Amino acid sequence: MLLRYFFSLKGRISANRYRAFLLWYLFAVLPIFTVLYFAFLVLGAVSKAGILRDASLTSAVVGSSVYCLGCFWPFIAATTRRMHDLGYRGRDYFFIVSPHKTWKLGKEILFKHGIIDENTHGSNPGMFE
Repeated sequence: MLLRYFFSLKGRISANRYRAFLLWYLFAVLPIFTVLYFAFLVLGAVSKAGILRDASLTSAVVGSSVYCLGCFWPFIAATTRRMHDLGYRGRDYFFIVSPHKTWKLGKEILFKHGIIDENTHGSNPGMFE
């Protein structure tokens, strides 16, 4: 069930499920991706047959891009779905530069209950908990 939150930007996610996802993501997924990435870097630097041994700049950039995409896409997707639950569109708030607005939005995403009725992004996810 949690794998759906990794890829889809459509739909809604409740505050409780979002907080559970964040715990699972921060303490399981992100460390695993980081350990694997650094293992590939170390194996590539030490062994003669390593993946990144004598790699060009392009392959290093591609490897780092895959790491960043694998780490940050699940977070972006789940946060967008949580914003949908609050009635916000994700693209309207993607580039907030004001610290006050960012802090306020972060508190709303973590603690505010979503819209009870169905909105343009789907039905109430709290009904199924």
